[in-house]
Amino acid sequence: MGNFITTLLEVSPHMWAALGLALCIGLSVVGSAWGIWTIGASTLGVSIHKGKLETRNLVSILFCEALSIYGIIVSIIMTTKAQTGECMPGPSAVDRQTGYMMFSAGLITGCCNMMAGITLGVVGKGIAVSTAAVSSLFVKLLIVLIFGEVLGLYGMIVSLIETGNCNFGKTCTF
Repeated sequence: MGNFITTLLEVSPHMWAALGLALCIGLSVVGSAWGIWTIGASTLGVSIHKGKLETRNLVSILFCEALSIYGIIVSIIMTTKAQTGECMPGPSAVDRQTGYMMFSAGLITGCCNMMAGITLGVVGKGIAVSTAAVSSLFVKLLIVLIFGEVLGLYGMIVSLIETGNCNFGKTCTF
């Protein structure tokens, strides 16, 4: 067990930051794509069955696209924080902390956006199918869709708070 922990401690903090960045944008896009795919398939099925496409079902797809934007925003902010100085002979304790915090921020944003995308896909599918039968349910079910969207927004806010004071510093002493 000690060998594994030693190996994790020897990994560069910049690698942890880059991995967090990749997880942030990657999982956000996967969640968004999953939601768009689920909603799009059910909206297409309902429109074939009903004979017309209701544009109000596209609101769910717009909410899913916002999840990708949340991931992109956090990734851009993390990229600006990951800029390093000119000389880096070895990582300091602050650099290690920054790397771990950026990794966890990316993981938080990515997982929250992925779960929100799955939630929006399930709820959006329900909205498309139920409003085909009873069109007055749309506004009531839209509230549930907004609650699913807020999951991704919370993840973005937590990550922005966490990375607020993160900066890789110069560790040269000469």
